[in-house]
Amino acid sequence: MNPKEKSQRSTEKRDWRNEKIFSAVLVALGLGFLAYHQYKPAIIGHSLLYNIFIEILLSLTGGLAFTIYLIRGIEATIALWKKTVAFAIVFVCAALLSFAVFGLMADVGFNYLNYKAAKKNPATTVTLPVTEFHEGNGRHATYKVYFNFEGSSESLATNRETIKYFIAHKDTKKHIRIKLRKGIWNHYLVEDWEVVE
Repeated sequence: MNPKEKSQRSTEKRDWRNEKIFSAVLVALGLGFLAYHQYKPAIIGHSLLYNIFIEILLSLTGGLAFTIYLIRGIEATIALWKKTVAFAIVFVCAALLSFAVFGLMADVGFNYLNYKAAKKNPATTVTLPVTEFHEGNGRHATYKVYFNFEGSSESLATNRETIKYFIAHKDTKKHIRIKLRKGIWNHYLVEDWEVVE
């Protein structure tokens, strides 16, 4: 076997190994995502800082990193405009992937820090008018109670039976009573809640 064939075989082996690692990471992230969404704490509140640093900045940074990693294989001999188009397409795809991957990791980290900060603060109870009982459709439907909190629409997930009951008894105005603790960046940890008349 000549040196060129050895080099090609070595490159193919390395690429195969990288693909296996990448696939394993994607599967692990997918399973982590499902587990996290099952057990993540209930949080309400909004913050521009969260939108900028957790959602936008991390997605763009991750998108740029993915793009540089993926684009390195483009031939140096192709025209500049083709490289620019390829870079733009790959960047958009990478930013979306980054939003899913880095956004999830950042969300996990933020919720952990918010949980720790909120536990140090005293619990308060607020009672707010319910704006909607949302009954989902289909097998993977979500059932939520909607209300306004500090000028923004918020929701808390519940089960089908609860929503069906309140929709059937919507003749009286309902309120939601929430026990919460203030965390960071205007986000609140919800410890308990109930719908009352």
